[in-house]
Parts: sequence; structure tokens; C-alpha cells
Amino acid sequence: METDRKRRYGEPTISLHREIKKAVDTLAKKNDVSCVLVSAVEKKVGKDPRTVRFHLKLLEEGEYGRLTKDGKLFCSKRSESK
Repeated sequence: METDRKRRYGEPTISLHREIKKAVDTLAKKNDVSCVLVSAVEKKVGKDPRTVRFHLKLLEEGEYGRLTKDGKLFCSKRSESK
């Protein structure tokens, strides 16, 4: 399956996706919270807000977490279960 994603999206996109996921985990762990500000993730990875939101929506589709209705917070299910 990962090979299909690499072919479809390309390695740079997959790497960015991993970087955004890692940023969510790092910010949540650092601040001992389950939800992180989307703007903090944007700042940490240094990418355009639309790009970051796209990847957070992919994480949401993969049931890794969810965006709040206003789109300002991303809450990781991994953190919620603690």
C-alpha cells in the first residue's frame, strides 16, 4: 500500500506527511495535551496553511485524529486515549 502512495503522491509529499504527523505528536507530547493548534503545526513545519490542513485532513481520514469544527485545533486519537 505504501508503494502505491509513493507512486501516486511522490516521496516528497509522503515525507511532508510524516513530518506533519511527527510535529503533531511532538507538540502534543511537549505540552502534555491531546489537541494542538493548527497554526503551531504550520509554524513548526514551515509550510503553507492550506498544505498543512490538507495533510491533517488526510490524517483525519486515516482515523489518526480529528480537526475541530472551526479547523483551529487537531486532536490526536492517540493522545485522547491516554
